[in-house]
Amino acid sequence: MRIFCDVDGTLTDKKSRGGNPLKKNVDKLRKLIQEGHEVIIWSKTGQAYVEKFCKDNELKPKYCLSKPDYFIDDHPRMGKTPILKPEEIFKL
Repeated sequence: MRIFCDVDGTLTDKKSRGGNPLKKNVDKLRKLIQEGHEVIIWSKTGQAYVEKFCKDNELKPKYCLSKPDYFIDDHPRMGKTPILKPEEIFKL
């Protein structure tokens, strides 16, 4: 499974920079990585911020990225890719 995950408000308790890690969510994402899933972690704050967050929380995703400004795809919802709220995958 290929998973793209945002940092702020998803892996932290604030929707903007500077939140505290949500241990349950970080642990779940770490488990998905350990199971061999391709995890890409991003943030609008930028790649360096994501890399530091991952290092501080011992996450080793496939990639750390800045959140894209645009998605370009011929399907409005990127094909059949579901867009999930954090509570749907992390079961908050």
